[in-house]
Amino acid sequence: MPALMADLVSAGVSILTIGQYLRQPEPPAAGALLAAEEFETLRQAGLALGLAHVEAGPLVRSSYHAAEQEATAGGRPFEAVTDLPAPPNTMPTPAVA
Repeated sequence: MPALMADLVSAGVSILTIGQYLRQPEPPAAGALLAAEEFETLRQAGLALGLAHVEAGPLVRSSYHAAEQEATAGGRPFEAVTDLPAPPNTMPTPAVA
């Protein structure tokens, strides 16, 4: 995985999401799922290779804390937006016959 992460850094990637959302097989196969410590090791490796942000965990998705990832990768503090205005009405007005 470190070689892949190095390739991603070389290609200009700054944010990496690593997850594993799989149903545990019955009976559980040895080594089928990564342990929490392995995700942390991958996260640390990615940061050491130059990735600005690595989100790694068993249930992580690409949208997982996406705004925070983008902010921290850009070197600025994350600020949650909670008071967004309503979007403008973009529906066409029906013609009156």
